[in-house]
Amino acid sequence: TPFYLHETTNPANPINTSVSFVADTNYYAGDVINMQSASGYNFSATLTQNLVKGQVFTVPDIYRSRIFVTSYCGVWMTGDVLNQAIIPRWFHLTKTGVMSEADAYAGTADGDILYVGTNAGIVYRFNHLNSICDTITYPPGTTAAVLYPNNTNYTQKSIGGRIEGLAVDPTDNNHVVATLAGFSSNPNSPHVYESHDGGQTWAADTGGLPNMPVYRAVIHGSNIIVGTELGMWSWDGSQWHEENNSPFPRMPVYRMEETNLFTDGCPVIYLGTHGRG
Repeated sequence: TPFYLHETTNPANPINTSVSFVADTNYYAGDVINMQSASGYNFSATLTQNLVKGQVFTVPDIYRSRIFVTSYCGVWMTGDVLNQAIIPRWFHLTKTGVMSEADAYAGTADGDILYVGTNAGIVYRFNHLNSICDTITYPPGTTAAVLYPNNTNYTQKSIGGRIEGLAVDPTDNNHVVATLAGFSSNPNSPHVYESHDGGQTWAADTGGLPNMPVYRAVIHGSNIIVGTELGMWSWDGSQWHEENNSPFPRMPVYRMEETNLFTDGCPVIYLGTHGRG
């Protein structure tokens, strides 16, 4: 089941997500105390007032986690999966029947926009997630509430073909790449599309990429790196280049993820392959 997880320690609107500290002794303004988020994440906070024993000090919870999960009736979201104290409260992104099955997700670095690709070849863009998700009033217990009940704050655009992968530029929320699965009877049929206006218009990145499924993509600087049926390829803006070599032969690459190893200045890309463990 396709799913997407977004986590941050700097939520834009930390409303309805506060945590409290009960003073076990007397404290003074400027003291640094240890806090714990609802998910168990530990962080420090600086007191803005004096506290006497037993007094409560409340701050916004700086840790936020959201998970988006595919179902046959669209996409569901919850922010409660790490909170062991409550039953997760689920929200449907759109009205039932609006969206076909979701196969690919990509979110912006700030968590405010989510792109979803479907098996019908449509890319959806859900806007203002931070303000919507952080200010909603949850009904008690589990829910089937709809985040976008009036079909507002989201757009859709048909590309054609099954959307297998999506990637968002970490420095530009409007720069998106979509990849298509499957082979085509047309040898020149494109499998990678790129948008610079947030999914309103799409252009095919053609120029040397074989007719084959493209499963995932990563936008790294001025390059696009994709995982395909024949390994890893890169796009320099005008031409595709094969990036396979002796220790990394041609093999299906089904998953790709770029992250920082230890520090922000040390990016690495993890590849999940088929057939070589």
